[in-house]
Amino acid sequence: MGLTHPMPVRRVRLLLEWVREGGYDRIVSGDYIRRGHEPPLRDEADAAQEHYAKRVSDAFQQAGSACRSARSASSSNDWLARQRGGGASEPTGD
Repeated sequence: MGLTHPMPVRRVRLLLEWVREGGYDRIVSGDYIRRGHEPPLRDEADAAQEHYAKRVSDAFQQAGSACRSARSASSSNDWLARQRGGGASEPTGD
C-alpha cells in the first residue's frame, strides 16, 4: 500500500482485540446505549475522570520505574562518564 507507518496494522490489532473481548457481539445482539437512554452526565464525567486519572498515574509509575532502573544500571553511569569527556567527574573550567 506504500504506507510508511504501522497505523493500519495497529488498527487491525485493536479491532481484533475489541472483537475478542466481546464488543462486536454485544452490539450485534443489541446491547448498547440507545438515544434517550444515556446515563446521567455526572456518571459519564466521573467515569472519564477515573479513566484518565489511572492512565496518568500509570504513566508516572512507568516513568519513575524507568528512571530508577536507568539510574541503577552501571552502563548508564559509564555512558554519562563518556559524555562528560572520557570519565572526568566534572569539568575543571580551564
